[in-house]
Amino acid sequence: MQFTQSTLSRYASRLSTPAGIFNVAAFRGVFYGSSFALQDLRWFGDLSDWNKHYLEAAQDDKEGYFVKGNCYGPNQPNQKTTVMENYWEIAQRWPKVLQSGKDNPNELMAYFKNLPNVGDLSALLMLGGLVECGFLGMLDAGIMGSLVVAAVDKGGKAGLQLLGLVGSESEAPDVTSAFEDLHQQIMRELNEERRSLIGYNVIMLEHAICKYKRLVGRKSSTGLGD
Repeated sequence: MQFTQSTLSRYASRLSTPAGIFNVAAFRGVFYGSSFALQDLRWFGDLSDWNKHYLEAAQDDKEGYFVKGNCYGPNQPNQKTTVMENYWEIAQRWPKVLQSGKDNPNELMAYFKNLPNVGDLSALLMLGGLVECGFLGMLDAGIMGSLVVAAVDKGGKAGLQLLGLVGSESEAPDVTSAFEDLHQQIMRELNEERRSLIGYNVIMLEHAICKYKRLVGRKSSTGLGD
């Protein structure tokens, strides 16, 4: 995927502008997993730049080129290029949101979820991308635990359950504490050199525990877990 953290870092000076969040939102809410994202992704200066690019695209099935509706799992009927106009409109509020909310992940997540086809998962990925490229400050384990693992409650809680750190009925504070405890254990077990080598931080930990259930399922289906 070309839209990596290095890509975000390259345009870091523009991320505080409407065009900045327009591109981040478009990648997560429209382009993710598509042929365009995988092969030809580029930065758009504004809505007109995007509209011109779309009109000039040579593909017969333009929507199929720019959108992969099942990229996050079940097909998402609202994942379509027509939301780009809404994205640009909502992006105009981004500079003002940053004035009061740059250090408030809850406020940023709420803003992201105003974007069409951006739910908890996509909003989290947008936040994580902006953190890892250095535009936003790194979240501490407590904030990550409460905001992502407990409040979003996607794969993170399931991963902690499989690790035996929480139960199916555990409330948000217990899930948050379990995430913090796991982070602290990793910090004790891995020295700074090893953490640096793998790029460890709480964003990576959240991604890892979210994927843990899938990993365990694959091991079981192939017999590797026996």
